[in-house]
Amino acid sequence: MKFPYTHFLFSVLFAIFFACAQNDARELYLSGMEKLKAGNHRDAIDDFTSALNRDPKMIDALNNRGNAKLATGDYLGAIADFSRAIEIDPNYFKAYNNRGTVYNELGNLKSAIEDYTRAIELNPKYSDAFYNRGLAKFRIGDTDGAIADFSATITINGCDADAYNARGMAYGKRKNYIAAKNDFHAAIKCNFHHAMAHFNLGSIFNIEGKLHHACDEMKIAAKLGDNDAQKFLNSHCKR
Repeated sequence: MKFPYTHFLFSVLFAIFFACAQNDARELYLSGMEKLKAGNHRDAIDDFTSALNRDPKMIDALNNRGNAKLATGDYLGAIADFSRAIEIDPNYFKAYNNRGTVYNELGNLKSAIEDYTRAIELNPKYSDAFYNRGLAKFRIGDTDGAIADFSATITINGCDADAYNARGMAYGKRKNYIAAKNDFHAAIKCNFHHAMAHFNLGSIFNIEGKLHHACDEMKIAAKLGDNDAQKFLNSHCKR
C-alpha cells in the first residue's frame, strides 16, 4: 500500500513543530537557570514552567523549578516537581537528593535519609547526597553515621571545608575534642573565611579553658559576620 502523501506531509510538519518546541524549551530553560543563579527565583519558575509547557518531560526543568520553589518556601510544590522528575526518570539521582533536602527542611528526616540513600545508590560518587545525609543523621543523633557520611564527602571532594566543619561538630558532640579541633583546623585550611569553623574551634578552646585562643578565633568569626561569635566576644573577651 502506498503511504498517503497527506500523512507524510503531516508527519514532516509535526517533526518540524516538535523540533522548534524543543529549541524554545531549551532557551527558556537556560533563561531560567540564569535567573535561578541570580536569585531571581519567581521569574526562574516562570521560565521553567514555560519550558515545561513546550516539553513536559524536560526533567532538568522540573528539577530546577523544584529548587526555585524550595528557595521561595513552596515545599509541597518542590516535592511535586522532584517527584515528577523521578517518575519520568527513576535514575535521576539529583531529584532524589533535592527532594530529600525538602524533607529535611520539613523535619521528615526518615524520608530525607531514604532519598539521600537512593541518590547515593544511583551515584556512589555523589558527594552532595553523602553530605546532606550526614546532616540528617546528625540531627537524629546518629553521630557515627554522620561521621561516616562526612568522611565519604571528604574522600570524594578532598579539601571540603563544609564537610570538615560538619564532621568536627559530630566529633564535638561525642566529646572527642582532639578530632573535632583537627577537623575545624582542616576546614579553616580549606577556606579561611569559613566563619562557622572559626566559631566552632573557638568553642572547643573555651571548653578546654583556653580563653585566649577562644577569643582569637571568635574575633575572626565575628569579622566574618558570625553574630554568635560577637556575643561571645562581648561577654567573655577583653576589648
